[in-house]
Amino acid sequence: MPSDTPIDLQVDDWRPGLLQGRSREGKAVSLQIEPAGDGEEDLNVAVLVDHSGSMSAPCAAGQAGLESGYESVHESVRRTLRHLARQMRPTDRLALWQFDHECEPVGTGRTVPPEKLSGLVDDLEPPNGGTEIGAALDRVIKAEVAPDLLLITDGLSYELDVQRLAATGCRVFVVLVGEGSLEANVGHLAALTGGDVHCSFGTDVSTALQACLQGLRSKGGRPQDKGRAAPERVRAHRGNAAIEARWNGPAERAEPDAFSDAVAAFAAGLALGSLEERAAMRLAASEGLVTHLTSLVLVDEDSVRSRDLPTTRKIKLPTPPTSSAGLVRASERMYDRVGPDTDINFGGTALVAEVARSIDWNQHGSALASGVLDGIDPLTAQFIQDHAQRPELRQAAETMGIDPLRLAIAWLAASIASDSRNAERVRRRLLRQVEPAVFKAFVAEFEPGGLVV
Repeated sequence: MPSDTPIDLQVDDWRPGLLQGRSREGKAVSLQIEPAGDGEEDLNVAVLVDHSGSMSAPCAAGQAGLESGYESVHESVRRTLRHLARQMRPTDRLALWQFDHECEPVGTGRTVPPEKLSGLVDDLEPPNGGTEIGAALDRVIKAEVAPDLLLITDGLSYELDVQRLAATGCRVFVVLVGEGSLEANVGHLAALTGGDVHCSFGTDVSTALQACLQGLRSKGGRPQDKGRAAPERVRAHRGNAAIEARWNGPAERAEPDAFSDAVAAFAAGLALGSLEERAAMRLAASEGLVTHLTSLVLVDEDSVRSRDLPTTRKIKLPTPPTSSAGLVRASERMYDRVGPDTDINFGGTALVAEVARSIDWNQHGSALASGVLDGIDPLTAQFIQDHAQRPELRQAAETMGIDPLRLAIAWLAASIASDSRNAERVRRRLLRQVEPAVFKAFVAEFEPGGLVV
């Protein structure tokens, strides 16, 4: 199974009970896990929606390239929010914010009753720009909109100071949407603040949002005051489970046991949010936890000893199926299955637009407008270069008096120009000397090169 594949684990016939363990410092540890039940509190929450460029990707890889189109991550979130607004209580209060590389309120940014939420959802802007989760969280929390915050994102950002944000006292819940959304830092933030993380790997975002709302309606799990010593008792909520950990003094001496160690490690993870940073760091290191406070050491077993200059060996990391590289792999698998003589329709413009959406036009726009592909995904660069070499594109480029590579970039940018201001700027700059009607006629006739991706 590929390491970038989402895995759901379901446990049948679970019964509540008491689990016993022993910490690395020799203390007896117990865990009591029980169903949390439905919360009854009214909602008072700021909803922060990611609308960066990556949110235009399809929710599931199976949708990409279909002739009938697909639902993007952002479209799925908007549809679900409208549906949930009709199910909320009249006494609930919600504020709506959105962010890409900047963060701004939708409407006034203050809390409103549910009947006004649908109108605000209609005002959410289409995906564009980069992703600055940390800055967005910081802005909304400092605005003191509500005591709770619900973040909805595809998780493709890693710049946030978890410990500092956790110290603000705001409870953070997170919905990660899409097959490329497994992101660890916001998960740590949710756990430390008494919130929770729920994932949606397809178009059914509603289930993950409903689970978060259930937690938001509960008083349980709110952050505790930070201490310098490990607590004797911690209560937390994870999903629909209420968990209590206790440290009960010295444990009886026993042989090392993997299950006992796991109980102690899990309990330590619950306690991190109640400790100051240095104390949390010591506890995490003591119990062997890999967190945002500790280091992870990777050992390269395939390396060789060198007496010369140090060398760097790149390791290929998993690529989400909904990225441009993932679409390429899907195309290759389809090609292998049906054979080279089969005419396959991958949706034409849909595939081109999806490759275009995988590019951060805000970050790489200047280089692309100069005909430079440095910095973008290598497979996306190869896609552009392959199409720039096609005879019909080269002939059109000669007619327009433009370099073929620049024409290929402009063609890709034009596929999403209506949704991306930065892509439209790149297209205009590349085609300054080209008659709009000539380029429009070229786009109408030029088809993507099938499986040459």
